[in-house]
Amino acid sequence: WATNSGSGSKSMANNTGVTIIAGSPVYVTSAGEIAPAQANASATATVFGLALADIADSTSGLVQFNEGTIVTLTTGEWDTICGTTGGLDEGVDYFLSAATAARLTATAPSTATQEWVLVGRGISTTEMKLVLDDPITL
Repeated sequence: WATNSGSGSKSMANNTGVTIIAGSPVYVTSAGEIAPAQANASATATVFGLALADIADSTSGLVQFNEGTIVTLTTGEWDTICGTTGGLDEGVDYFLSAATAARLTATAPSTATQEWVLVGRGISTTEMKLVLDDPITL
């Protein structure tokens, strides 16, 4: 369960066939629904925001999209999204993963044709300040 300090969340539909877990970076499809974002293609790399809680398939849930907003998750939830242990690291930038959909990484993509997308910055082990940069094709 995530909390946010500020406005900028919107209820969005998930019809992807899978549950989008809390903290997942998502993009908006041509149908106006959300799907897991990934930095391996320009079509999936424009991050709309982060899911604030698990969003089961065929349901709607809140997505935080306001830059500068603080998103709070448990360290375990961040570990799942970022591949970390013990949550986020303070002052570290987190990028959209090119390797795995709906995941973030502290290592920026560096391979040609991947998308460089800064999503947020860790401000504590449980809090991320959203940045949501536009994708840059490498």
